[in-house]
Amino acid sequence: MDNNTEFVRYDGFRKAVNFSLEATLNKFTLDKLQECYPMIDAEVLEFVRRQIVELWKEKAETECEKIYRDRQIKEKLNELDMIVVDARDRQVKNDKNVIHLDKVKPEQIVESRLIELKERSIKNMDGKLYELKKEYGSLMDELKGLTSATSQEAEKVERVIRELEGLHGEVIGDEQFEDLLKLNKE
Repeated sequence: MDNNTEFVRYDGFRKAVNFSLEATLNKFTLDKLQECYPMIDAEVLEFVRRQIVELWKEKAETECEKIYRDRQIKEKLNELDMIVVDARDRQVKNDKNVIHLDKVKPEQIVESRLIELKERSIKNMDGKLYELKKEYGSLMDELKGLTSATSQEAEKVERVIRELEGLHGEVIGDEQFEDLLKLNKE
């Protein structure tokens, strides 16, 4: 888009509103007033009509300006002008990479939507995979800790068994114990 963009829509819109207002006010004629108030002098009715028309015009213009401001009509119509100029520029350049919506098939639109959904699903799955890997890592660390603790306990049990076996070798039988007692009494 060039900097020489003419913002014509807002001016055209205002002209159309002003034309409609003028057309409406022009229908409020002296003849219609005289039909309603035949007993009042025509000059007085014309004076009143002008004041009413002037008041209505001021009020209508004030209200229109407020609506233009509140709804940001000027900005939106100027933005529309820029969009139209950009579209015309792209059309003139005839760029092959630009996709014209009127030439897109319904299947392509559906497919593009599916691609977006698939990408979102992949992103969700990546997040779940990351969480599972994290949980797997913590479970593996816990398992290694339990394996290490079990190995240490097994070593302790084996040590106790060896000590008991050593003591067993030193233990004398009941007969030998009685023989020792007899020897000691003698």
